[in-house]
Amino acid sequence: ELNVPQTEAIKVVQPGAPRLVVEEQTPGGVVQQQIRMAPVAPVVESQRQVGGKQAQFSLEAAPPSPPTVPNTVVGQITDEQGKIIEGAIMEIKDIAGRPVRALKSNKLGHFMIVTPLTNGRYDVIIEKDEFSFDPISFEAKGEIIPPIALTARPLQQ
Repeated sequence: ELNVPQTEAIKVVQPGAPRLVVEEQTPGGVVQQQIRMAPVAPVVESQRQVGGKQAQFSLEAAPPSPPTVPNTVVGQITDEQGKIIEGAIMEIKDIAGRPVRALKSNKLGHFMIVTPLTNGRYDVIIEKDEFSFDPISFEAKGEIIPPIALTARPLQQ
């Protein structure tokens, strides 16, 4: 018969550097061990080539309050005649094609993310009935990203 100590609890504690806390019940009482864990970046099987055209930046596309936080994205969606497009759905994807943000343009055609993106390249896919959009790409580098002007074309009938 094996005498194996019973593990009472395993707790993962978030604040600060990641660490694993293991509490073990022994005849002498509870023994706590802390093991530091190093953060691990996700492994991406195949990084796809970012495929959109380069984002067009324009101060005219700025919402009433332009960005003040690095790596936040703001801008405006209009058609080829400069008319505002309300309710367009935008999806921001990372280089691996994973969606990281989804948003919708407001009544003035503006869009804004509040939580900054991590540094890297991103694609933006835009959808709105009756319109066609080219996917666009931009890079977040820990700097203020100028407002992005997105222009729609009418769907070809």
